[in-house]
Amino acid sequence: GFHTVLACRKVADGEKAKEEICKGKGGGKITVMQLDLCDFASVRSFCAEFRNKGLPLHVLITNAGILRWKGWVASKDGFEEHLQANHLGHFLLVRELLPVTLRAPGPRVVSVGSELCLHAALKWDDLNNKSGFDAYMQSKLCNLLHIEELHRRHGGAKGPLRAVCIDPGEANTDIVRHFPMGWAIKIFLRFMPASVTSQRTCKEGADSAVFCATCDDATAASFSGKFVRDRKLFAPEGGGTSLSPFSQIFLWALAKGHPGQDDRGAEAGARLWDLSEQIVDGKRKLGQY
Repeated sequence: GFHTVLACRKVADGEKAKEEICKGKGGGKITVMQLDLCDFASVRSFCAEFRNKGLPLHVLITNAGILRWKGWVASKDGFEEHLQANHLGHFLLVRELLPVTLRAPGPRVVSVGSELCLHAALKWDDLNNKSGFDAYMQSKLCNLLHIEELHRRHGGAKGPLRAVCIDPGEANTDIVRHFPMGWAIKIFLRFMPASVTSQRTCKEGADSAVFCATCDDATAASFSGKFVRDRKLFAPEGGGTSLSPFSQIFLWALAKGHPGQDDRGAEAGARLWDLSEQIVDGKRKLGQY
């Protein structure tokens, strides 16, 4: 019975997704709205339009993501594309809709992250100064730190918000569309043994996000401010990795950064929050590479 709003960069693609969803079982209503996370003006316009509708917002899922294997690509606003599409755009979206979210009973924010964030480092002196796979990993670490800080500010003893970051696993989506021969990679992964790729369908990849959006409040509260995978808390730092051999090869070949102590914890979360606010409000300029 949910009223679901699909916020899509291309409205036509959103309408196609709506048609597919409506063919299945279940009720509810679906509305498609235009949103381009690589354009802060678009984010602000979307939020204003949503607020004007007077709708409640019980759950906000930040699911958009881009992945390039190498290269530095600028967004419309002049930021590194991974940084804006995967973090800054979501940060602004959550901030602008937070008053609406907090007015709803049992409000939740669910961010789709990646285990790769545990192998990432932040370029604190200039978040723009990363490219390709390394920039993607940085943006995923930003997702986790954002959710942790959101919980500290508005969840737990501070308020009713349940903020969760989930790892979808290695889902076979079109996120490799910017890779050379991306279509061939998808086909290759589909036929490789699960022991090599740990591939999941799109539905399987979405499972934890949907679960965290709809589970009972006690479960959501136990997850708030934390990392979740397969409907349970996920903390592989002390026990190796759940990455498939295929992904570990990519990590070894493409990752350049090394995680540091100042990239984790409450201090890093507060620091990133303040820095992100300065950036989206035009008070902090970043370099061009």
